[in-house]
Amino acid sequence: HQPVENGECASCHDPHQSENKNLLVKKGNDLCLTCHDDPLANMKFKHQAVESGDCLDCHAPHATNFKSLLKKSVKETCADCHDDIAKKKDVHQPVGDGDCLACHVAHASNKKHLVKKTTPALCWDCHDNFLEKAKFQHDVVEDCTSCHNPHQSAENFLLVKNVLQLCGDCHDDKDLKADKGHAGFEGKSCTVCHDPHVGTEKNLLKPSAKTK
Repeated sequence: HQPVENGECASCHDPHQSENKNLLVKKGNDLCLTCHDDPLANMKFKHQAVESGDCLDCHAPHATNFKSLLKKSVKETCADCHDDIAKKKDVHQPVGDGDCLACHVAHASNKKHLVKKTTPALCWDCHDNFLEKAKFQHDVVEDCTSCHNPHQSAENFLLVKNVLQLCGDCHDDKDLKADKGHAGFEGKSCTVCHDPHVGTEKNLLKPSAKTK
């Protein structure tokens, strides 16, 4: 911590006496805000742990081996409260790596879920933007989290449900059965014939589907 490194102990501690624990000149977060701007100010969405807690719940006041003076790694720090992450079959790589800050800000944000950007811009930071040259695109494709869980899933490709249930949320079963092209494909995955994101053919048909 810079005051520690500079030998400025008295900037935080009273050398003789104090009403505060550890001879601190101010109590709790008020001391941190003497030098640091309030990370919650003018922000719409606030991390509950920050809003209701103490800076020292996550940060070391003097020194540490972790960046941003965290007491533990980012993965371990977040897991203290979010202990249900990365326990399912398919785990998003940043989650598995414990790189929560690849997508989220730690303190507060004007975006829901404390994300750095909204989707799909956030997803394009790692994934190629397949929309740029797409002739046809699925009308929900820009809302990535309508179909994919950003953390983990029991389904492949981080889907929020199995393919048939997921597609059925928007596509009525009666209308699908009325299409002659679907005859004989009952119960099969929609992605056998259709690309779920973009395509060069109308109805997002895969080239291989023409031969079926």
